[in-house]
Amino acid sequence: MIARYGVSSKDRFFLYLGGINPHKNLIAMTECFAKIRDESNSADLKLVIIGDIKSDGFTPGLAELRSKIAQLQLEQHVIFTGYVCDHDAVHFLNLAKAIVLPSFAEGFGLPALEGAACGTPVIATKNSPLPDLLSGGGLFVDPEQPEQLLKAMREFLADDIEWRTWGS
Repeated sequence: MIARYGVSSKDRFFLYLGGINPHKNLIAMTECFAKIRDESNSADLKLVIIGDIKSDGFTPGLAELRSKIAQLQLEQHVIFTGYVCDHDAVHFLNLAKAIVLPSFAEGFGLPALEGAACGTPVIATKNSPLPDLLSGGGLFVDPEQPEQLLKAMREFLADDIEWRTWGS
């Protein structure tokens, strides 16, 4: 299912699902991912970004994000899928190491709830209703403190066995 997007079911990946906007804090997420890749030296580790990359209304941060990815030399490790249907999104949600929503502010955070429903760990902003909605079902980070995001991503990458049972 996900192979057509350039991701193997054997790949390990973090997943972002949503709009490509500056307030989504995707630059910090990408910088944290770069540090983790450097530390782990893992060829199969990827960052998958699912979201509309064609409609200007949802992508005002796309050019800056692509520039950051190029600067960090991550072009082969960050995959933009564009829009995916719900059926394919579920496959991504079930295979991801974690769904990451590091927004400076999040109105609701539906992708985090969808990830949690699939049993996928959630790393999300504290600046949202998600800490209350998921009560213990995720790690919640201050988007102004990228080291918190980095620590959370490391935690879910480090333990391949425990991460599926985390929070249950």
